[in-house]
Amino acid sequence: MGAATAEMMKRALRRHRAGKVAEAAQIYDEILVIEPHNAEALHLLGMTKLQEGDAAGAVELASKALELTSNNADFHNTLGEAHRALGNTDSAKAHFKTAAEAERPSGEGASNLAALLMEEGEKAEAARWFKRAVNLDPFRAAYQLQLGKSLLALGDEAAAEGRFKKTLALDPINAEAHARLGFFLLKRGEAGKAIAEFDQAVAADPKPAEYHKGLGLSWLSFGDPEEAAAHLEKAVELNPADDESRNELARLRDGD
Repeated sequence: MGAATAEMMKRALRRHRAGKVAEAAQIYDEILVIEPHNAEALHLLGMTKLQEGDAAGAVELASKALELTSNNADFHNTLGEAHRALGNTDSAKAHFKTAAEAERPSGEGASNLAALLMEEGEKAEAARWFKRAVNLDPFRAAYQLQLGKSLLALGDEAAAEGRFKKTLALDPINAEAHARLGFFLLKRGEAGKAIAEFDQAVAADPKPAEYHKGLGLSWLSFGDPEEAAAHLEKAVELNPADDESRNELARLRDGD
């Protein structure tokens, strides 16, 4: 890459990181006019296509980038994302796996592969790849959270709880991790501690009905039916199909 195109790439990346995708794409195009075989520009232009909803265009550009640099994990990961968007699951998994096993492996590739495996019900294999993602980037809270969820799906509650705690060590306001710990505490009869966890979950993200249900059930266990009813009402409002919240709320109202 020449000095002029290197400066253009810096400008494009600044715009891309700032969310100015169209402006970044224009500069990547300009780079490719000067250097048609610039693999990084091809890849990044492919990323802009994917962000703009043109997955087929992303496949074309990322594939060209890989023809020039076949062992680049980021290129494989972007191509995997594009194939996933197109519904080409097998191709997506193959590229994510290659990204995770490259000479300079990608934790994101491992995590993306694991997520697809979870969707297919391959829980043990998914947990293995989430573990790979964590090993590659142990300070990424999202990977710790996903590993915890996969371990929970396998029934290993102790290991899952440990991962949720690690998630919060890295991301203290992670709503889902707080809620997951809240349910463990509620199950053990530690209602007061559960309330503290669910309070933080709701404060960080008030949209999930499950968090309000957990808070309501915790207050119920703590012995405050009025506070419990208020949170169960919110849970039912957010998710009218939640039978447990509706039934507990009805029972509380019948007791009035």
